[in-house]
Amino acid sequence: MKIAIFIFLGVLVVCAIAWLIAFIFYRARMQHYIFAHQLLPSQMFAKPFAVLAPMVSPTGLSPEGREHLLRFWEAAGEGQTGKDLVSPDSLTYSMEVLGHPNSTAFLVQLPGPAKKTEAHFALLVFDAPGLCYDAVRHLHYFVLEH
Repeated sequence: MKIAIFIFLGVLVVCAIAWLIAFIFYRARMQHYIFAHQLLPSQMFAKPFAVLAPMVSPTGLSPEGREHLLRFWEAAGEGQTGKDLVSPDSLTYSMEVLGHPNSTAFLVQLPGPAKKTEAHFALLVFDAPGLCYDAVRHLHYFVLEH
C-alpha cells in the first residue's frame, strides 16, 4: 500500500515538473493568446454592437474593419515585450452569411500560430438583424487552436 502511494506521488511530481517546464519553454505568445482567448471574446460579449458593427461591409471585408481588429490586436500587446509580440501583417477577416441572416459570421484569420493555445482562426457568429437594432439575440464565439 505504501509503495503504491509513493509511486503515485512520484508520478504526480514528475507530471508537475514536466508541466512547469512546458509552460516556461513552450507557452503561447501572450499577445496572440490574449487577443483570441480573452480580449476579443470578452469585448464581443460585453459590447456586441461596438465590436461587430465596424466590421460589417457589403463586400465581406473592409479596411476600416481590419483597422478595428488591429486596435484590439495592439491592445492585446500592451505590456508585452520581445517574443510575446506578434506582427499583425496577416491578421484579416471575412464576413459570411451562413444560410440565413440570423447566422452571420466573421471569420478572423490570425497571424500563424507557432505554439499550443495560439489560434488559427476565431469565428464570431451573430444575427445581423439583431445587430442592426443593437439587440443581438444570439452570439457565439469559436476558436480553432494550434
